Amino acid sequence: MRERIIKVCNILLEWCLYLLFFCIPFAKAGIEIFFLVAITAWIIKKLTSYKLQVTSYFTATGLNNILGWFVIINILTIITSVNFILSIKGFLGKIVEYVMLYFIVVEVINNKKRMRNMLIVILISAVFMIMDSFVQYFSGYDFLRHYSKEGYYLKASFSSHNGFGGWLVVLIPLFLCLPFWTGLKTMYQRIGLGIVGILLLICLFATYSRGAWLGLFLGLGFILFYSTLKIKKIKYKILIIIFLLVSLIGLFFIVPFTIKERLASIPNVQEGYGLNRINAWQEAFNIIEDYPLFGSGLNTYSFIGPRYKIFEGGGIYPHNSFLHMAAETGVVGLICFIWLLIELFKSGIRFLKNHPEPLVLGLLAGILAFLVHGFFDNNLYSLQLAALFWFMLGLTVSTQRIIQGF
Repeated sequence: MRERIIKVCNILLEWCLYLLFFCIPFAKAGIEIFFLVAITAWIIKKLTSYKLQVTSYFTATGLNNILGWFVIINILTIITSVNFILSIKGFLGKIVEYVMLYFIVVEVINNKKRMRNMLIVILISAVFMIMDSFVQYFSGYDFLRHYSKEGYYLKASFSSHNGFGGWLVVLIPLFLCLPFWTGLKTMYQRIGLGIVGILLLICLFATYSRGAWLGLFLGLGFILFYSTLKIKKIKYKILIIIFLLVSLIGLFFIVPFTIKERLASIPNVQEGYGLNRINAWQEAFNIIEDYPLFGSGLNTYSFIGPRYKIFEGGGIYPHNSFLHMAAETGVVGLICFIWLLIELFKSGIRFLKNHPEPLVLGLLAGILAFLVHGFFDNNLYSLQLAALFWFMLGLTVSTQRIIQGF
């Protein structure tokens, strides 16, 4: 009987992850529902298997200790919070969910078959969003949520073009690396995945999200840097760099004028939205100055922000995930999160030295691009994008474990 219950729970967990990822771009309710079912199945599985052969509730990974400290620090911010109730809600509804999502992904995506199935789901989701984007571009409305474009900014089923950009920068490096994955059997598969990557790149250009553009640029730079390290002859490295520089310059001449105009506006940080963003950052700095150690408390930015408002439309969120985190959980919370990221990339780069796997390289580059974009927006505090981040964090670790044979 117990074995049957565990088997059913495993099936539920697997399918909940597939459906949860598919829902990320367009269904917040779907994310919550499938996570709730997944965590319920996980708890039932652990309780059922308690007296069998379970040695640990959580899969052992290199990030476990850091995640433990991350949770502890967030608990401490509840104790010192300016609004205890909001912080409790934020801890249970965000931190616990996200950390559990990481562990569930690592535990469930534990073999090559499930990893391949997960990649198929990611592919289906990407194709679905490409179709939605093109419909919105030509008709003015997407077919999933009936959202209209923001002027000429494409946002598909997301509430903003920056949100769509945050989703795209995670997937584009993955699809640009997947054609070189050894798990593919035919050239048609490689060409098809490359085309999907190019179409996603076109969608990103159409978002006009400058933060997402910068994030992708650095993410692709990470891929290039790693790739050139694998090439021993200097002349080939130089040829690659020259080719990329010429390609970038050529691309600038063929892109639409509106994109050139958007790129040209990047240095003008003292005008328009750039100035508002700087003012929003200053608001966050002011909160950090008053609550430096453990912050104002988890999930309290929107509560305390209006007290620090310095411009019309301010006091809501700082357009910077790291400043948002420092304001709510203090310098201690931010340092712990950065420690987590450093360990992720250290272990990932160490893994790539021994296993030159394009799949892992694409996952790491996507996470890096997402974090760079998060420096200019609240990616880590959006339900959809935060779920995407923690999901991909777990998938990156689980992929390395599968390849290493754990």
